Amino acid sequence: MVAPVLETLVSATGVRELSLRGLVFAEATWLRPNRPEGFLHHHGTGYYEGGGTDVAVLGEGASVTYPVDSVTIPACVTFDGTTGVEIEGCRFTRLGASGLGVSGGSGLAVRGRELDTLSAAAVQVSAGGDISIEDNRIHHIGIEFGGSPAVAMTGTRGCLVAHNEITHVPRCGIVVGPGEGARVLRNLVAHSMEALADGGGLYVSGPQGDSPDNGALISGNVIKDTRTPYNFGLYTDYGAAWVTVEGNVVMRADHTAVLTVENVTHKDEEELNAATVTIQDRAGLRG
Repeated sequence: MVAPVLETLVSATGVRELSLRGLVFAEATWLRPNRPEGFLHHHGTGYYEGGGTDVAVLGEGASVTYPVDSVTIPACVTFDGTTGVEIEGCRFTRLGASGLGVSGGSGLAVRGRELDTLSAAAVQVSAGGDISIEDNRIHHIGIEFGGSPAVAMTGTRGCLVAHNEITHVPRCGIVVGPGEGARVLRNLVAHSMEALADGGGLYVSGPQGDSPDNGALISGNVIKDTRTPYNFGLYTDYGAAWVTVEGNVVMRADHTAVLTVENVTHKDEEELNAATVTIQDRAGLRG
């Protein structure tokens, strides 16, 4: 029997020009859910830690109560404000929270690694720039905290998620929150939405820049076998704007794609009308 004690295996702040190669990060825990208040999932890697709540009215007689503020599930390996970090050929496995967490900084690359058997997300990135997640194999994540996506990024600039194989996740495979210039290219996402509904293999929410020049590009991805009912292969939501979706293939999903722009506040009506989702190469979208 292995009884982990550490919650954080590596924590780097402000580091420059660091390479980690061929390492295995394993056997860490996260004890916060053991506290008396337990764990109340909110959305993605967020959970409720106390404070105010608000109500979103969905229609006549339907509403959802949600926290005004949520807290992010931590990662067992974290990089904060770093520059020029490379993580290559490593493995993240048997961890009690998320695998890798990146906040701020720039120039971080994650390549050729395997992430599996994780309680929460595999990779979560916030407020960073020029970060690449490429050529990784990610599977069987979100084992305890089922709302967790395999890869999540928000508040980022010019980040790349490419050539990854993502399989067997309880909800979304790749999540792109509000940011600028994200590129999600030629990934395989299979067997997503295995436990929860209302999500998809690839989920985009919020504005993705302020013009076509710095918007998001979702291209060349293959999404197949989304499992539970009410799912979408490609899903743009919560005011997604300035998103180009082209040349993707969706197989065996309840719905091939939901591509909408709504619930987003702009300075004027003209800007709202310009914030559209562009679908190119429609022949590449298959149900």
